Amino acid sequence: MSNIESVNLSLDELEVMRLSHLEGLYQEDTARIMDVSRQTVGRILNSAYLKITDAFLNGKAINIEGGNVEFSCRFHCYECNHEWKTTCIPKRPSKCPKCESPTIDNLPRCCDNEKKSIS
Repeated sequence: MSNIESVNLSLDELEVMRLSHLEGLYQEDTARIMDVSRQTVGRILNSAYLKITDAFLNGKAINIEGGNVEFSCRFHCYECNHEWKTTCIPKRPSKCPKCESPTIDNLPRCCDNEKKSIS
C-alpha cells in the first residue's frame, strides 16, 4: 500500500466495534467489559465510524494499530460435551483435545450473537 492514503484504527476502536456489532452487545455492556464509561464507548464508536466511512468513501486503506493481538475461539465437542478456548489462527482445531473426536463446532463468543444485556 505504498501510494494509497490510509486511516489508522486503534485496537480500542476495533474492540468496541467487535463487541457492539459482531457480538451484538449494548454500549453499557461493552463499557463494562472494557472497563470504561458508556460515554467513552460512544466516543470510540463515533471515531471508528468516521474513520471507516472516510476510508470507504475516499478509497483509503485501513490500518489497525496498537500492538500484537491473539485471536481465540471457543469450541464444543458433541461427543463428550467438552468446551475449550484456543487460538484459532492460523487454523481451526480438527479434533477435541479431551476425547479426540472430530465432531466439534465453534461456539459463539457470548450471548449467542444476539443483542441482549449480559447483566
